[in-house]
Amino acid sequence: MCFKWLAVEKGDGLIDRTLMPDSTDFKRMMSKVSIQNRIAEEIGNGHLWISVATRPPVRRFTRVQRLSCCLSLLLTTMLASAMFYEFVPGHDHNQICLRQGRLVLNLRQLVIAVESLLMVIPVNLLMVGIFSLVKSENDKRQQRYSVNTHLSIHTVTQKTQLRKGYKLVLPHLFVYLAWLLCFLSSAVSATFIIFYSLEWGKDISEQWLISIVMSTFMDIFVSEPVKIVFVALLVSYFCKSDFDEIADTPSTILNFDVSDIIAEREEIDREEEIASFPSERELRRARAYRIREMRVYRAIRKIVSYLVYLGFLTVICYGGRNQDSFSQTTSLQKTFGELSQVCDVNI
Repeated sequence: MCFKWLAVEKGDGLIDRTLMPDSTDFKRMMSKVSIQNRIAEEIGNGHLWISVATRPPVRRFTRVQRLSCCLSLLLTTMLASAMFYEFVPGHDHNQICLRQGRLVLNLRQLVIAVESLLMVIPVNLLMVGIFSLVKSENDKRQQRYSVNTHLSIHTVTQKTQLRKGYKLVLPHLFVYLAWLLCFLSSAVSATFIIFYSLEWGKDISEQWLISIVMSTFMDIFVSEPVKIVFVALLVSYFCKSDFDEIADTPSTILNFDVSDIIAEREEIDREEEIASFPSERELRRARAYRIREMRVYRAIRKIVSYLVYLGFLTVICYGGRNQDSFSQTTSLQKTFGELSQVCDVNI
């Protein structure tokens, strides 16, 4: 195990290391980091919103399908919130609320956001499950691989087939069912949202938009992470990793031909061009350049975040002001002239 960075800008800046074999605490160490690795893997693959950009290439669930599920989830959430606001009065003066300029937050908006999210999650999970389990056209080509030509894998193949027999794989025709559900949910939700919005006034529309934003943020930062952690703990507890299966495999079935492996390794080494390691001076230059680059990126992120914060602050501070004050001041100036010259005659 290494547990050190291979990067010029992190740690001691080295990009090559010598790893010594040490198997005394290897399995115990792997059991500790298995949960963290599972959570990190599920965040990149299982989080519906983040996985649009971080989806592993080997997964059946494509980026287009993930983005379509995100759109369907957003539109169905908007429709569910609209259905709740149909039976809710526009403004309740007795309700406790937090007001910042034009932004008004109350408990009713939060309750509707939670209820809307709970209503649409089952349909979204159904579409995501079908897209994830459906058999793709490339699966047959991906199954034609060889781990090692010099490995006797008769018994290992039996174990692999037995393990893969428990995996649920749907026929490829189910992908059309998932696309149909995604299209119908998005189209019907968008149509009814237009009809509902035509009946509302300004107050209900603003409260509805705030509930949608709350639902989206809760799905991104609450429901999806909770689902990922739960699945990671469940899988890590009940399922063994690939390392455990290999480690528990008796050495008698791993019939290696050592001479053939050594000959093949020497042939590969002759064919491959061994890259020369950079000198210490080149590493220092690369480290300094990379650190300057990271500082520039950090400064750009800070500037952008400050501008966004300034925009929100401007809207909150000046968005709640009455727009008729300018017209009133202009009318008074036209009637009485300059207000600074108006004074009492007795003075």
